[in-house]
Amino acid sequence: MFKNFSLIAILVMTSLSSFAQETDSNDKPSKFGFTAGYMYNSLNVDYEGYLFYGDDPTNTVGGDGYYAGLTYDTELGGDFGLTSELTYSIAGTKNIRLATLLKYRLFDSNFHFTMGPELNYLMRGVITKETGLGDYGNDLGLDLTGGLEYDINNRVSLYGRYSYELTDRYKGKQFENRQSGGFQTLRFGIKFKF
Repeated sequence: MFKNFSLIAILVMTSLSSFAQETDSNDKPSKFGFTAGYMYNSLNVDYEGYLFYGDDPTNTVGGDGYYAGLTYDTELGGDFGLTSELTYSIAGTKNIRLATLLKYRLFDSNFHFTMGPELNYLMRGVITKETGLGDYGNDLGLDLTGGLEYDINNRVSLYGRYSYELTDRYKGKQFENRQSGGFQTLRFGIKFKF
């Protein structure tokens, strides 16, 4: 599973870099970079209609921590662009995340609205039967991610993002209580472009 995830990440980064080589010299250059920041990660569990949030001590899987990774930005034309990230996070759980987000410049300023899909791979062995998912948990999830980014200059930007998981982390309905759940994530980070 991890090899497949790595292959997908390499293919996405390669396709974006080939797109960047095809742009005109008048366009803004695409930029590889490094990103890091603070993350809060929480698994919310629904037991047959009774929703328990991550702050319930009996159902907590997640917590706060940090993340770091690689980023790639490219301009699509006009006020649109793409930003892609491959990050490793330790925030209660250990995750590898791959996101490709559409970026839209707001009001001809340095602010950008970002939104798009994000793959979230949960490292195996992190969650046990005692802490939540156990052998019943899905390793790979799909999130919808959105947020704001501010360019301090052409090399440094700050951002905040919220991710809501669209997939169910529980396989089937094997539990007596028929539970389902997904992660919600809040991130604040800085991006350095080369």
